[in-house]
Amino acid sequence: MVLEHFFFDFKIIYLFSLIGQLIFIIALLKMSYQKRSPTSMIAWLLAFFLLPYVAVPLYLIVGLRKQRYNKEVLSLPMEKGQDHSYQKLQLHTGNHFELYTTGEQEYTALMQMIEQSQHSIYITVYKLGIDNTTTLILDALQKKAEMGASVKILLDALGSINLYILQNKLKKYRKSGIEIAFFMPILKMPFRNYINLRNHRKAFVFDEQSVLSGGINLADTYLGPTENKKRWSDIMFLIKGKASKSYLEIFFADWAYSTDEQLKLSEHKDDTYGDVKIKVVPSGPDVKDDHLYEELLKLLYGATQRIWMVTPYFIPNEGILDALIIAKHNGVDVRLITPRNSDHLIADLGRSSFMRELEGHDIYVGLFEDTMLHAKAMIIDNVGLLGSANISYRSMFLNYETVSFFDSKEVVLKIELWMNELLSLSTQEVKQHGKLRRIGENLMKVLSPLM
Repeated sequence: MVLEHFFFDFKIIYLFSLIGQLIFIIALLKMSYQKRSPTSMIAWLLAFFLLPYVAVPLYLIVGLRKQRYNKEVLSLPMEKGQDHSYQKLQLHTGNHFELYTTGEQEYTALMQMIEQSQHSIYITVYKLGIDNTTTLILDALQKKAEMGASVKILLDALGSINLYILQNKLKKYRKSGIEIAFFMPILKMPFRNYINLRNHRKAFVFDEQSVLSGGINLADTYLGPTENKKRWSDIMFLIKGKASKSYLEIFFADWAYSTDEQLKLSEHKDDTYGDVKIKVVPSGPDVKDDHLYEELLKLLYGATQRIWMVTPYFIPNEGILDALIIAKHNGVDVRLITPRNSDHLIADLGRSSFMRELEGHDIYVGLFEDTMLHAKAMIIDNVGLLGSANISYRSMFLNYETVSFFDSKEVVLKIELWMNELLSLSTQEVKQHGKLRRIGENLMKVLSPLM
């Protein structure tokens, strides 16, 4: 009897071992099939061998990224038939631009645009928190919905996980006519909805003519009617004009993927509101090529005067890091502004070795000492970049992001004035940590493509 139990237990162990090896082989085959950088492959392979029973399942859940020219694997919204005309990266002329740099300004601008809207309000954010500020915003949206306007809100299911789980908090707003959907719901169709590929876009489109965008989500942490000393530092910008069409098309594709509802652009004349030229560049699994990364590298390698960067999470790949170092060697004024301490310890560990490498090449690294700096912005010569993407592997190759490129001296000047304010609140020295911390930082650098 004891011998029978022994053989039964041995068979179970052997079976689990076979299953584990099979999963390991599947993960390796998937990695070999996907287009990945050598650094990314090394990081995952290291994780596989060090922590196989953790890393292999984790890779199958979060390690997948889009495939170029392969709609079967991860084309996501494209699999529902969107033509994705926004992939043409059209340069839009005739736009007006405004920049808001405080939470009070951003709240005022948002509430004014809601109040002025007549026909439609389409919102995409990564995170929506229910607090005093967002209650005021949702109440204003509810009023518009009850007046007959089409109000649609798209939230990322992971970013807004509390609301995704407790959707009863949204009941009264849905009852008023506001349509609220979750992008890639975690528990629904798990084999299609890869948890690693999140919608990090932020856009508020009003009457198909005006857009508010930037880095902010909807919570008092980001904006509000009164000053909050603990509020994060972020930006929001207003686009009025033809470029809003690109944001609209991106929203339509994301909404169709999440709800199966195909929205159509209304027929209206493309009015001219100013002289700002804008190229709206999306990235993510719904875009066949890495347009954002390619457009960014093109500007970095072509820079002759300056590269100023603001990002909360600085985890660049080799291409971006090399471009910054080469630009500095060519006499370009290269500066990075990032928070002294971000809200993610792992991200801080991952960035430290990159920041020290920049300093080793006499590149200015400014550590923002005020509140958490959440803004994402760049100036490359006379082009300004504003949007939702960080300077990180995740933003360039995994998340759904949107960045606007502004070909305008007026816009660049406004961004420069704001960046100079950040510089006045920043210190330059990157703290030298002990050996244990340095070991952790170097390990995180190896694993940075996983972040």
